[in-house]
Amino acid sequence: HPFGWVWHAAAPDGHEYFVAEYQVPKEKISAHAGAIKDIRRGYGLEPSAVWLDPSAWANRGEFESPAFELGEYGINCGKAQNDRIGGWNRLEELLTSKVDECTCPVVRDGSPRLMVFDRCRELAKQIRNAKIREGTDDVEKVNDDLIDPARYVVMSRPFYRLPEREGGAVTDRVERYV
Repeated sequence: HPFGWVWHAAAPDGHEYFVAEYQVPKEKISAHAGAIKDIRRGYGLEPSAVWLDPSAWANRGEFESPAFELGEYGINCGKAQNDRIGGWNRLEELLTSKVDECTCPVVRDGSPRLMVFDRCRELAKQIRNAKIREGTDDVEKVNDDLIDPARYVVMSRPFYRLPEREGGAVTDRVERYV
C-alpha cells in the first residue's frame, strides 16, 4: 500500500492550492520522513499543521505507530477529521465552486476555489478517476493514496473567512498580499 502525502496552501485571496505530492510504496517511515523534509526544503514549504489518517496512531505489530515514528523524525502530526462522505463533498465543493464576492471581496475572477499545481500529476489523476461506489455516496477505495490525504486536509483545516472592516474592505494584512 503506497504512502501518500499532499501539501496544501490557503491564499489570502480565497484560493486554495495543492502544491506538492509524494507517493511511494513499501518504504520505511525514515525514508518517507526524509523525502517529506526534502520536498519541504525544495519548495520552501513550512506547513502550519500536518494531519494523518487517525489509523496512523495504531501500533503495527512490533513497530510503533506511523504517527509516532514520524514524530521521532521531527514531523509531528495531528489526527485528521476522517469523515469520508463529508470530505468528498467538501473536496468536490472546493474544486467546483468559484471564488466570488461571498468568499473574498478582493478576487472575483470566477476561478475555482481549489486548484492543483501541475507538479501534482498523480493527485490530479486520482481526482479525475475517483468513482462513487454503487449504492453509496462514498468514493471507491481504489487508487486513493493521494485523494485520501487531500480529503483529510480539506476536512481538518479550519475554515478561514476573510475578516472585513468598515466599508467592506478586507484587513490590511490581506491587502498586502494582493
